[in-house]
Formats: sequence, structure tokens, C-alpha cells
Amino acid sequence: MKKIIYNKTCRSALYSHQKFQLNSGKNLKSKCLRGFNEKILDFYSQAFKPFPFLTHGHVQTIVGSLFSLPHQLSSKTYSAYLPDGDSITYEVSTPSCWKAENPTVVMIHGLCGSHRSPYIVRVAKKFDKRGIRTIRMNLRGCGSGRGRAKKMYHVDSSQDVWHGLKKIKNEMPDSPLIVVGFSLGGN
Repeated sequence: MKKIIYNKTCRSALYSHQKFQLNSGKNLKSKCLRGFNEKILDFYSQAFKPFPFLTHGHVQTIVGSLFSLPHQLSSKTYSAYLPDGDSITYEVSTPSCWKAENPTVVMIHGLCGSHRSPYIVRVAKKFDKRGIRTIRMNLRGCGSGRGRAKKMYHVDSSQDVWHGLKKIKNEMPDSPLIVVGFSLGGN
């Protein structure tokens, strides 16, 4: 039940965003971008159907953390340097059909997570199958950024994410960014 509510919420937010773009006409540069919005809406409008015997959310969380995926999503590692001298890393997975004007989904992990967390990899693979570029951002000292930061990340680390997003936007100025946070990463 919870998953369907989240899906409806995301769908309505994305629908509002799409409606704004269609009305303004400024942000829609090609049919490809329009197709992206339709892909996102299709992705979030699907009703959640749990596996048999895994209908409870707690059971899904436990089972999902016990089984790792057979292979990681291929990606390139980049760093964003922070004003205090530390750095954060992010993993970029770009499908072959992606173009510079197409949107990019930036995902930020939760507490004790990283770009390798099963929930982020699963979502990134779903976007990858649909030809959508994903960036899995690691907070300070996590994932591929382990050992690159003197300080730890915490609930008030939103400036770190902001600096990472600015670097990503500077590298691909024509690509609209969609930011998705999981748990603490959504803060």
C-alpha cells in the first residue's frame, strides 16, 4: 500500500512538471525529451505488486538486503571537491542512446549506503533499461569516496550535495537534473 501511495505522489509531481514544460514550450527541446517524461510517468504509474510471501514492507527490506545483485551497473567515477578540502564522488552510468539534452536522474543514498547499495543499483538499472542517464552520488566517505574525506556526512550535509549538483550541472548544462533521495539522502 505504501509503495502505491509513493508512486501516485511521484506521478502527480512529474505530471505537473511535464504539464508546465508543455505549456511553456521553452524546456521541451525535442521529441526525445517529451519521450523521457512519458517514460518517467510510465515508470511511476505502474502499480506495485509484491512477490508472493513478501507482501509486508519489513520483509521486503530484509530480503532485499540479503540478496546482492549478480553484477553492478557499469559506471565512471567522478569527484566533486568541497570548499573545506574534502571531496565526494559520484558514479555516472550513461546508456548508449542518451544525448546531452536528455534529463539525468541523480540518486543520493541513505544512512550507511553508497552507490553500491542494492536499492540504488536496482532503480538505476531500471532507468538504464529505459535509456535514462543516472548518477549515484556518494556522501562524504562513502562508496568510491571512502578515505577522501576528513569529516563524516550527517543530516545537515545538504551543502555537499549542492556542490556536487553544481559540478554535474556545469559539466552537462543542457541536461535537466532530477534529484532522488533515499531516506537520509532525501533530506
